[in-house]
Amino acid sequence: MSQKVEDADRRVARDLAEYDRFRYDNFPFRATHPDWLGTVGMLLGVDPPPTEARTCRVLELGCGRGGNLVGLAAALPEATFVGIDHAPSQVEDGRRDAAALGLKNCNFIAADIRDIDEGIGEYDFVICHGVFSWVPDDARDHILRLTRLVLAPSGIGFISFNAEPGWSARGIIREVLRRWVPEGSADEMALAARSVLELWRAHTPENGPLAGFLEHEFDLLAKLSDHYLYFEHLVEHNHAYTLSAFVDLAEQFNLSYLGDADIASMTPAQLGDDGQAAIESLGLDPIATEQFLDDITIRFFRRALVCRDVDRPHPGHDHRRLKGAWVAGDMSIDELSVDLDRDDGVAIDMVLTDADGAVLRPDDPHTAALLWAVAEHRPAGRTVEDIAADAASRLGCDADEAFVDESIEILHALVLRGRLDAGRHHRAIASVIDDQPSTTALARFQATEERRIITTARHEHFAADRMDVVLLRSLDGTRSVADLLSEVRSAQASGELEVTIDDVEVDDPAVLSDLIEMKLERFVLAGLLVDTLQPSAS
Repeated sequence: MSQKVEDADRRVARDLAEYDRFRYDNFPFRATHPDWLGTVGMLLGVDPPPTEARTCRVLELGCGRGGNLVGLAAALPEATFVGIDHAPSQVEDGRRDAAALGLKNCNFIAADIRDIDEGIGEYDFVICHGVFSWVPDDARDHILRLTRLVLAPSGIGFISFNAEPGWSARGIIREVLRRWVPEGSADEMALAARSVLELWRAHTPENGPLAGFLEHEFDLLAKLSDHYLYFEHLVEHNHAYTLSAFVDLAEQFNLSYLGDADIASMTPAQLGDDGQAAIESLGLDPIATEQFLDDITIRFFRRALVCRDVDRPHPGHDHRRLKGAWVAGDMSIDELSVDLDRDDGVAIDMVLTDADGAVLRPDDPHTAALLWAVAEHRPAGRTVEDIAADAASRLGCDADEAFVDESIEILHALVLRGRLDAGRHHRAIASVIDDQPSTTALARFQATEERRIITTARHEHFAADRMDVVLLRSLDGTRSVADLLSEVRSAQASGELEVTIDDVEVDDPAVLSDLIEMKLERFVLAGLLVDTLQPSAS
């Protein structure tokens, strides 16, 4: 065995040991929610769709500390979840959280993925997030093999990976850090990497050919954790793939590429009307079209969906598949004017901004009325039929069969373009602040445990400050805003919480009450407050 191979094997062993000791960030991932995966599969032609989210069976390969799986299990108590991870300490974290929440539908197994076979059972969804690019080839191949073995008919696998060509650029950072960061423990290496990055940033020529890209990467890494820095840039294995290469690999194990969980990334519509027309004029097949889009948008990451080759869906989109589903939008109305006196019908001039800062200006009253109805109930979801009826009322027309069908077609297009979320499992998310606001048992538990990353009812993560933690642990549906003020003042009195504005401590009850109201509004928009008057499941 060559010295180079021996060194690589030693570093791989070190990485596994550090993964068990140093742990990793513990987040939920919205794109892995079974309701979203099943909805995307349905929209992409999977027929019949996978088992509904409420009672589905989910296997997560590389579950880490359970931040994703525990959140799903808490939200879907009738479903079944199994998580597998190589690190016993991380598996124990997941088990501990599941036990503390009284979850009976969530099981964690400490094992090497390569040692798992079809005896693990059959699953409607297989999730493998943040693993595929970071393991040796034999483990990568077994992920695909196992996914094919355990997927139920019409089941969907989710496999994320670092994508080319974006990672060819990002790999510059990785190569430099691996060249200059001395070996040591993960924390020592992350600290040394920070020093290299600071030096590099301070002396990068402002007008250099990659100055803009490097500045973006330096900013990004400054915001991300040492755990991310180590496991992304300093470990031995980190392989990026083109979509075409991934599709070829999957087909070797009798898996068919279905699409991407980021469904908007699949369509040239992301480039605007002119860009879409130009791409479509090339006459490429669907996978080549996605690969070309990846190339010209310099894509960094993919969330690929696969299915059994025998269950390959028929291509094409049918908006009627969205019937009965709910949709929701993360957008606010900035400008709105309505003209009811026009001879050609109601005119709606509206400007909206979504959570990413993108500006939307609907160019027809039907679309405007639908988005108006969606935005007013942010972030709660409503069925497409209810939104259509609401839009008809705003337009002063009947919600007849033709109007509802056209509404669903418009909403379907907005989902495919990534403007709207969709699903079929009801989530009792509040759109207003109740007199006695409530969050989920999971969020209260995480706040009580002093976690600064809180899982929302939308299965996203919320970065909580100290005051957020104090409030969230108290949101059990029995406390008014006045009661929450008492909790905040008690935390101040004990020294647990210090509230300042412009470095001046705040203890005025009126100002504190205003701050609490602002916090609650923020909780609403994040999907942290639940509607206690609505059922929690469909």
